Amino acid sequence: MIRLRLTHALTLSLVLLVVLALVQGATAYWSSRVVTFHVERSALVNQLLSGFSELAADKQRLKVWMAQSLLTGDPDTATRERLFRQMQATLQGLREDTVREQLLLRDEEPVRARVERLETIVALERNFSELKVQLNAVQQLPPSASTGQVWTEIIRVFDMQEGVDLRRLIFTAIQEEKLDAAAASEAAEKALEKVQLWTAEAAIFALVMAVLSAWYLNRRIRSPLADLMIGAESVRRGDLESRIPVRTMDEFGLVARRFNEMTQELAQRRRQADESQARLEVAIESRTRELEQANVTLRAVD
Repeated sequence: MIRLRLTHALTLSLVLLVVLALVQGATAYWSSRVVTFHVERSALVNQLLSGFSELAADKQRLKVWMAQSLLTGDPDTATRERLFRQMQATLQGLREDTVREQLLLRDEEPVRARVERLETIVALERNFSELKVQLNAVQQLPPSASTGQVWTEIIRVFDMQEGVDLRRLIFTAIQEEKLDAAAASEAAEKALEKVQLWTAEAAIFALVMAVLSAWYLNRRIRSPLADLMIGAESVRRGDLESRIPVRTMDEFGLVARRFNEMTQELAQRRRQADESQARLEVAIESRTRELEQANVTLRAVD
């Protein structure tokens, strides 16, 4: 059976090494993308959870400020403005994080869940704007205004927005983000396990293929080289009858055949030279005898 030539085998081995390097690179790139995705997702989910929790806490602080203002009649506007700024920044962060999460997840998260989260943020933004108007108006109330009536009206603005219970809305959002955070953490752990498994499998595959390639090339090269060295040593000692076994149909087999043809030709020429030398020696010996006979004849005549 004709095998691949050695040059083809070497080329194939080089291509295999390149492919293995590309596989390792692709595995590393994929692993990096997976880890980055889950890290970003976990960070966004935790930021959303923190944002909703901070917003709920700031609303409670604002209620406390409102109660103190109604009781003392001397509102601390600096505290109110600080809480307003915190809530404004929190709402802005929630909107930005929601958009970033949508871009990150794309088709992985149901459309309904994304729409509901945005609707929640829009409702909270509208409530915040109305709340600012109502709390700013508290300073302009006449002294004769009923504190209980004002408190009831403000609490209604705190807790309701167009018939929606904001307390339940924020509570539901916080619970959903907690579930998302747990799911993101679990997904990150599974992804990390998958990355580790794929990396280990790719490394083992690359190692096995490298070992097999090295074994194959060593097997294809070592034995023919040993045969060539033995044949060359035999010729150096003058043994022109030595022949190299032709084991393969590749370049080494071609060299072995050419070596055998060369030694065969040298051996034939040596035999021809030996035969010519033998004939020459016979002719010289015959001529010598003739000359000796002629010399003896001449002496006899004298």
